Amino acid sequence: GYIGVEGIYNIPLLVKNFPDYRAWFIDSVFGLEADNGWVAGSPSLVTAFNPPLDGQGVCLIPHLIIHSLNDELVDVAQAQDWYNRLLGFRKGIEAGEKSWPNRI
Repeated sequence: GYIGVEGIYNIPLLVKNFPDYRAWFIDSVFGLEADNGWVAGSPSLVTAFNPPLDGQGVCLIPHLIIHSLNDELVDVAQAQDWYNRLLGFRKGIEAGEKSWPNRI
């Protein structure tokens, strides 16, 4: 299975929401945006994901994404983006709890 906790899943989105992060650590860790390092370091920007499926096309690997609404360094938009991306890969990845604004 997969568990993501307070993760960075989309570097371009992170830089859009927190522009100061680019100079703080993004460019030194992932390289310049033009060098494709941002995409390579962003799981929500992968183009293919082929989890094992059962006979009906339902994903057999559970995914859990946890994010605190009180996190001041990474916003919940990261978790939402990754969640939406995972749902988009296969119709059989079923949505669980997704009431972002109501959970702490």
